[in-house]
Amino acid sequence: MTTHYHEGFFSNSKAIWGLIIIGIGILLLFQNFNFIDIGEFIGNYWPVLLILWGLRLAFKRSHHQEPSSIYMGDKNLVSDDDEPNHSNVFGDVEVKIETKNFRGGRIHTVFGDVEVDLSDLNIASGEKTLYLSGVFGDVEVAIPKNLPFKVKANLVAGEIKLLGQKRSGFSIQDTYRSAGYESAVNRLNISISHVFGEIKVR
Repeated sequence: MTTHYHEGFFSNSKAIWGLIIIGIGILLLFQNFNFIDIGEFIGNYWPVLLILWGLRLAFKRSHHQEPSSIYMGDKNLVSDDDEPNHSNVFGDVEVKIETKNFRGGRIHTVFGDVEVDLSDLNIASGEKTLYLSGVFGDVEVAIPKNLPFKVKANLVAGEIKLLGQKRSGFSIQDTYRSAGYESAVNRLNISISHVFGEIKVR
């Protein structure tokens, strides 16, 4: 697999990913029970995000390491892995998946935009699924050129642009199936679950 990326501070700590997800889950739970107002919370504590981002910039360094262990810093990946799996906490992620035998994969982010290029993707026999999930940021997906596909997008707040279909607001979802998807032997299922931002599939 050919991979190019930048790495940042705390890149070896897998605990950060779990702790941040747990923290976000607790905040959303408290919001549901009216214990706190997330909008007010973010308004009061947004400087913390700037501090963390500054630490990322101050300690950013570049060297090779397994992509699954990198959690802070921008990533620019070209992957021929049959089962790609990438996670990031702070920073943008650009991934071009070029494998000819895709068996399924996952891409997770917390703070940052995600751009996934599937235009040259081919899959192993059957239906294979790519899971994209994130919290804050935009998601953009370039669909395969010659492969039947389905996209199901779920978003808590923001806008979904799905091959000409556009929806915005809160707690929205949309689904698109290409022609011949249901009867195709080899087909790609793209599942997108995001919290805040824009989902664009083109």
